[in-house]
Amino acid sequence: SGNYIMSWGTRGVGVNKYSYPSRAAVASDGRVFIADTWEHMIVIVRVDDSTGTATELKTFGTFGSNPGQMKQPHGIAFAYNDPGVSDDRLFVVDTNNKHGSYLRSFGSAKTAGGQFVGDLRGINVDQDNDWVYVVDAAGNKIHKFTTGGQYLLSFGGTGQGDGQLSDGGREITVD
Repeated sequence: SGNYIMSWGTRGVGVNKYSYPSRAAVASDGRVFIADTWEHMIVIVRVDDSTGTATELKTFGTFGSNPGQMKQPHGIAFAYNDPGVSDDRLFVVDTNNKHGSYLRSFGSAKTAGGQFVGDLRGINVDQDNDWVYVVDAAGNKIHKFTTGGQYLLSFGGTGQGDGQLSDGGREITVD
């Protein structure tokens, strides 16, 4: 209906506080996952619309380049009901580590196919085909992977012509 329901959180660091909540994704069980870009973490929240409350359940991620660490997570999206997977899979684009991840990393920093120049912003999952699309704003490209992390193709490029991007991309939506 477009009616305002609720909001939660304040600016800052700590429970129910966010430094830069850049993107949110909702798991199939209703939990909300929020990328707090400047705190280098993902925050998991349970929202109860009927009472107007939001309860922070946990966070994960710290600053760095090692497994479990992030440098400015930006885009997040879920793959629901993947074959052979019993739970939703959360995909995160990690802007300054220049890769996407879910349990393991995919893509890398460089300029060839499946590699990212940087400023990773948007990510979305094609649920019907098990494909992941990642927006590489600095490279002015969209990269396509399987949900298993296999690189498939890239499109876009710098310019003003058809199929080109002049100021990177920010988001991607899959229909």
